[in-house]
Amino acid sequence: MEHMYGKVTEKEPEINIEAATVEDAAAIAHIQKEGWLATYPNEEHGITEEDILSKDFESEERIQRRIERLKAEGETTQTWIARQSGRVIGYSSAVRGDEINKVVSVYLLPECQGKGLGSRLLRQALEWLGDEKDISLGVVPYNKTAIQFYEKFGFRLGGPVPHDVPTFATGKDMPEIEMTRLKAVQ
Repeated sequence: MEHMYGKVTEKEPEINIEAATVEDAAAIAHIQKEGWLATYPNEEHGITEEDILSKDFESEERIQRRIERLKAEGETTQTWIARQSGRVIGYSSAVRGDEINKVVSVYLLPECQGKGLGSRLLRQALEWLGDEKDISLGVVPYNKTAIQFYEKFGFRLGGPVPHDVPTFATGKDMPEIEMTRLKAVQ
């Protein structure tokens, strides 16, 4: 405990950003589910909590696929987690492409948002991707908080991202727009 201006304050436990391992797969699935539930239901687009839960993020099959992806990470794909007191509370992932690099995801448990952790996870991904190529990501157009967040890192709005298959088992599709951060000018 620290004393500050006569008040006793508890110091928040340190948060470490580290490479994800296969042991983190279930926690990552849980964070993604909670992030989607907190962010994506939208009456105007007809997206409900039931639609999101239809993704079955935490099924054994989906977690096993995530484990296989984590095992295959290396030069072109990487995932990082944020760990606090042994608990995974957020993650980000990125892919190096031939023409363009991509931030695939940045998700935090809802109660961990607004504390600078998303910035730390995104910076980790951007540092790993480098600035030799443009970097893109997808965001839902009604997630104004995320759009503003990414704009602070130099991303600019682009056009809609077409999907080959609907986002949800219910047949509904979540709208998505591309944001791009241009490579550094040489």
